[in-house]
Formats: sequence, structure tokens, C-alpha cells
Amino acid sequence: MRIATYVINLDRCTERRQRISEHLSKLALDFEIIKAVDGAEIDTAQHSTAQQNMIN
Repeated sequence: MRIATYVINLDRCTERRQRISEHLSKLALDFEIIKAVDGAEIDTAQHSTAQQNMIN
């Protein structure tokens, strides 16, 4: 059985991405890195529009 492994990481956190990548590789796990979104950088208008699009 294969379990999907995802790593959510901010682009600016390169050291964290490198460290977790090395760790998971040593464990022989396949993984996918997903680009994280920094909520502090989203303005409220953009957030409201995205939220409305998800509902509709």
C-alpha cells in the first residue's frame, strides 16, 4: 500500500524544504511539495473573492 505524502512549504522557507526533503528521502518515501500561501500576505478583498468563488 502506498500512502501519498505531501509537504506544504512556503517558498521563502528553503532550509525547511531542504531538511524535510532529505529526511523523507532517507526514509525512501515519495513525496510532493505543495506551495503554501502565506495568509498574512493576502489582502481581505482578495480573500473574500476567493472565498465567494469556492462557494459558487
